[in-house]
Amino acid sequence: MLLNALQANQHLGEWAKWLRDSSAQPARETREFLESCFANIPSNKHQALSRRISSADEGNVDAVLYELVAHELFRRLHLNPKFDPNLKGSSPSNSLTPDMMVQIGGQDFIVDVFLTNNPTRTIRTLDTLGLAERNGVTYTVDEGDRAKKIWETVLGKYQKYSPSGIPIILVVFLGDHWVEMRDAQTALYGASIDDAWLKSEFPRGLCGFRSDIAAKDMNPPPGGAMLPDELGRHGCPRLSAMIACDWFDTLNRSYPGRRLHCQVLH
Repeated sequence: MLLNALQANQHLGEWAKWLRDSSAQPARETREFLESCFANIPSNKHQALSRRISSADEGNVDAVLYELVAHELFRRLHLNPKFDPNLKGSSPSNSLTPDMMVQIGGQDFIVDVFLTNNPTRTIRTLDTLGLAERNGVTYTVDEGDRAKKIWETVLGKYQKYSPSGIPIILVVFLGDHWVEMRDAQTALYGASIDDAWLKSEFPRGLCGFRSDIAAKDMNPPPGGAMLPDELGRHGCPRLSAMIACDWFDTLNRSYPGRRLHCQVLH
């Protein structure tokens, strides 16, 4: 059913087209895995899910495919994921439809999945000796833009779901080789795990540094969704965790295929 839905869509991005059309082994194996993920979604959701995949634009198609991967991850962890639930509000206009719900220790959690790519404004073309024209050589200049993009998405999703009173787990997939785990870490903590700010008096030292910058009418570095505010109140108190996922092709040629590397940030 998944392949049929992809074949019906004429607006796929490069990755989804490769997944749909390529006869190479990596594409075949990825298709088989995603077909299995699709089959593990409750059958009463299949028709609506197929419609989403067959009619969505390229960004939303990719997002749905990563939702399938996240659902499979939680299923294999025996967390009883419920795909595409409908949380009733006081009126139809304020009902919530997160990507899924899971249950841990008897507690329900909202789960929402998103894909993040390197912001296009950070990409530069290497013009030296006409190399870019011949080979399409590019590089990227990041000044916190990747972390800021994740941070803004985290805050937007938190504001959307926190009024429900249900704890939240966000799942972010790193969409290209330029986006790294440290960008997800910075989005939550204001610094990456290997940064000195996380090794000494965290979070007081980092919060003090950011406050000093703000006092000088300068913008502090982006990120820090979980940092306390100036009154010491915990940032995003209902955000229980964010799972950063890198779904990549291994370089291990003796055991080829895709791997899913996850970090749980909380």
